[in-house]
Amino acid sequence: MMSLMSEDDIYKYWLEDGFGIFNSLFEENIRELRGYLSCMDGYLKAEEQREITQLEEASNKLHEAHRGEYFAEHYPYEWERIFAHHLRHSFITALMSLTEDHLNSFCNNTALLLKSPITHKDLKGSILETGWKYLKSLALFQEPKDHEWKVVVDIYKLRNAIVHNGGRIEGALNEARLKTFIRDAPGISIPSLGMLSITNEFCLFALERVETLFKELHNQQETLRLRLIEQCKAVT
Repeated sequence: MMSLMSEDDIYKYWLEDGFGIFNSLFEENIRELRGYLSCMDGYLKAEEQREITQLEEASNKLHEAHRGEYFAEHYPYEWERIFAHHLRHSFITALMSLTEDHLNSFCNNTALLLKSPITHKDLKGSILETGWKYLKSLALFQEPKDHEWKVVVDIYKLRNAIVHNGGRIEGALNEARLKTFIRDAPGISIPSLGMLSITNEFCLFALERVETLFKELHNQQETLRLRLIEQCKAVT
């Protein structure tokens, strides 16, 4: 259908209808990620508790002097140290992939509304950084505020440390900045050997920051669309 329409007709189509279909798809993806995290976290906790219960039953059959050593030796540490560790790292990676993809589409759609020959792709930096610059400087978005962008950019840089540096902060790009972010953010730490320790709390924190960022962006884009409609009416 779009291939048969003129550029002016395509512009009028998006100007009148908006980009709700893109924004709704993003919101659905966020709900899916939230459900996935809740389901997997619940499963891991339930399985860990099941093995702990079995271990308690087995250790209680032993002489009291041997129970503590037996319990410590057979405790199912792998549920938190291995399974939950990889789940949360992969969750942050998936969340940032969704963020990159939607922000790219969002900036392209905003450029279409503005009829701008310049897009975020003409700027230097990551998609998070170029999107921030483009929407603030060229689209003149008032929201989100700089500190809200910075948090999501830091989560993105954390994702890069997970993907490109094996989850180690020592020696990662932006090491000093990441350490400051980790110090201030909830549910994340560097307990030993420079390796990230991420809890479910941080995953929810990251999800909520991304969700809030795009809610504000969607509102700003809708405000822009309505303003452009009024300008078109004034001209005609």
